[in-house]
Amino acid sequence: MQKSVFLLVLTVFLLLAYNLKAENNVSSAVTESYQGFTADLDTESVIGFTNFLTNGKLDVVTYSFVKEKKHDKYTEYFGTLMKNRDFDTDITDFKMNGLSGNDVLVVYTRSDNSRYFAIYHIKKTKMILRATHEAQTDEICWMYNNRIYSLFVANGEVTLNIYNRKFKLKKEKRFDLARVAAVAYTYIYGYAPIAEMQKAYDQTNPTADSVYAPTNELYISTEIDTPDSELFVSPNVNVLYSSSHMDLTAEPMVLYTPSIQDRYFVWEIMDAYTNAANYIGSRVTGGVEGTYAIVGPNWTGTLPDGYTQITSATNSVWMVGRHEVTPGSQEDFDAAQTLVESSVFLPLSEFITRNPDYVNPIINKPGKTIKELDISGLNFFTLLNEWLTQNPPPAADAEAEQIMTTIGVGVGSTTDFNALSKSEKADFTLGVELGFALIRLQTLTAVTSFNGWGYTLDSNFGNWGIDYLLRAAVARDGLAANVNAEAIYPVRIVGPDYLPLKGSYSYTLTFTADQLPVPVNSNGFWSITMYDRNTGTLVVNSINRYAIGNQNDLILNEDGSLTLYIQRDDPGGEMTNNWLPSPTTDDSFYMLFRMYYPDNEAISPMSNPDWQIPNLERSDI
Repeated sequence: MQKSVFLLVLTVFLLLAYNLKAENNVSSAVTESYQGFTADLDTESVIGFTNFLTNGKLDVVTYSFVKEKKHDKYTEYFGTLMKNRDFDTDITDFKMNGLSGNDVLVVYTRSDNSRYFAIYHIKKTKMILRATHEAQTDEICWMYNNRIYSLFVANGEVTLNIYNRKFKLKKEKRFDLARVAAVAYTYIYGYAPIAEMQKAYDQTNPTADSVYAPTNELYISTEIDTPDSELFVSPNVNVLYSSSHMDLTAEPMVLYTPSIQDRYFVWEIMDAYTNAANYIGSRVTGGVEGTYAIVGPNWTGTLPDGYTQITSATNSVWMVGRHEVTPGSQEDFDAAQTLVESSVFLPLSEFITRNPDYVNPIINKPGKTIKELDISGLNFFTLLNEWLTQNPPPAADAEAEQIMTTIGVGVGSTTDFNALSKSEKADFTLGVELGFALIRLQTLTAVTSFNGWGYTLDSNFGNWGIDYLLRAAVARDGLAANVNAEAIYPVRIVGPDYLPLKGSYSYTLTFTADQLPVPVNSNGFWSITMYDRNTGTLVVNSINRYAIGNQNDLILNEDGSLTLYIQRDDPGGEMTNNWLPSPTTDDSFYMLFRMYYPDNEAISPMSNPDWQIPNLERSDI
């Protein structure tokens, strides 16, 4: 079999293998049906992937809510849809709590490997069957822009069928097998590097993004996040952010950090492929005073005495700083900002000759805006060629480079993709669609549930190696993710009843005395932050408390346990200290349990089952 044929077949079977992998990922300690999720607020459709333990019945449910026409918003539902039910069961009696979406796409896979495809229409909370389809062998189906795409391999050819929502065939195309395979592979490979390239462009040019500092200069945050903050989805109210995009071609960049022992901090240093390969801060360097020279792969100079060299694999580098702050405290925020300003960051030549009193300036964004970087369509591959040429891939990527070369992508390539023929462009379009579908699906296997909290446990998380698919999936939903040793972020979107977390319900989270303290290093911290499910912003509340954790003055119960109250009403008395207010409306929300500088027992509840985040409990029933 030719290598290109094998590649696409492998790509197709990757999707089928996800079902098996998701099932095998389930620990014997897990008894819930809920397994994982993803939510995308930036594309035309919101895709959710949920794995169910079904005792040989329904194995996998995949569903997608498209953009609402009336309100121009996105919504999604995660829960026990079809839990332990046969496909042939009358499905019209299932209710979808809290759903306001327009259309939903569902893909079923049964234990006998027969595959079914169904479209449903949502009216209020009732689900009405619209169409069913028995899929082809080894078929991949997904929904995009209100069209159903069906891709399958037969007789050495790739066939794409396009249907409307009633499963009426719109058109059929045949594609070049080798080219589609290589495009899908290249799109997955390039997704994270291009995401970083776009972030560097946005944050070093005066675009609509309010984060701004020129290349090789330091952006320092000046505002505490509030529910009105919309720059980031799921903002972290526990840290002050700083950021710099570097070009090390000419000379190294130098970071001096003073001794910081009274608060957690970290400088995460990523290469051009989003690998968080180097760290400075509380965990790695002990928070001691130090001078660090970040040098490119080809630099051959000599550093002055007392400098610690950090060698980047690429000349393009993204450094993200996080300094702990007490949520809601302007005084503490100002103190953290002063620390960042005193952490001098300059090119080597300027650092050596700087004034001893130099502090990093707060950079104001210019009023003028410029056109944002266009990474859509074929321009994605043109930009990827530029990024690869500036930042040649590591030796471990040699096989990937060989595959990408077949479609004109690689170091030094100047391929004019706009000059491709009509059929070639069709192959590229399909390859991108397939690549993006696989990236979305990867989220299923990237999340494992313990007590209803979704963890990402991959050992190479944050420093990806050749796991290009995981790298792409995380870049899509969590660009600049830390390695697990630095921070973990278990997520919670459903209650113990598997219904979406909602403001009309009341919850408690209780740590027994044996589960305390939460296993983070004494120089780290933990917190739970609440976000609106539809917008990803902080939840408005009367006491302006958006997170709760060890930075709060928490009250223990008489037996030494700790109960947190997650509800709309103040529990009253001293237990107000333990209150994380939820929406006063019936709106849905989700929570992130952040642990910075976690102990080993927190990082992997699979191998250390003695400590897991407790399950939520409903206190209103």
